[in-house]
Amino acid sequence: MITELRELNEAIADAESRADRAFFEELLHEQFVMIRPSGEVATRGDFLDGLAVGARRVMSDVQVMQFPERRAVIRCTVVKWSGDTVTPPADAPRYDNLRLFWRTDAGWRLVAWVNEPVS
Repeated sequence: MITELRELNEAIADAESRADRAFFEELLHEQFVMIRPSGEVATRGDFLDGLAVGARRVMSDVQVMQFPERRAVIRCTVVKWSGDTVTPPADAPRYDNLRLFWRTDAGWRLVAWVNEPVS
């Protein structure tokens, strides 16, 4: 299951860059909550309504922790940038992401996502 969670985590970055609403409608738990880098709290609806095609994203330092039963946490660093470059510029913003997943009969659902800037 660790491999499945790593792949899902990678898919999140791609789907967010593409503003893939259908992907997130399936992934996000009904009670999903996100803490944005600004400290603003976003609900599932806020997140879905805010999706927009835009910046590229790449992840590193991915840590997956699966717990007994149906819980998992993924922590990773996300670098976000605009433009046509394949790799992010040195000054691209970096974010520490912490994501809490719950496994349902239909698969993994993202329950909470805390996203903080890395200084």
